[in-house]
Amino acid sequence: MFPAPLELGLDPGNGHIPWYTRLWAAVVRRASVDWVLYRDHENKKLRRLGDDADLWLFNNNDDHTIGAFLTVCGFLNIEPSVIRSKISSLTEAEARRLRGMEFGDEW
Repeated sequence: MFPAPLELGLDPGNGHIPWYTRLWAAVVRRASVDWVLYRDHENKKLRRLGDDADLWLFNNNDDHTIGAFLTVCGFLNIEPSVIRSKISSLTEAEARRLRGMEFGDEW
């Protein structure tokens, strides 16, 4: 598997959010937005974004690669079921607000 943050000399308990945590959180956020807004979209290209997000977020086949959803949940130290539950309950308005966070994030 991949090294834990402490094995890399990074201490997430010091109040600093490591860059890789912010990166993967942004990936999950973007996939969540795509799933909510585009999975049933009439535009074929946008619907494909939703379908890809659905496959990544809700498929339990984890090949243990760095980009697999279950691996990312491990990086974030969050149970996949928690993320999936939150995503499943997102409204379109909430997803649009999340999409807007991609610009001007304050970390």
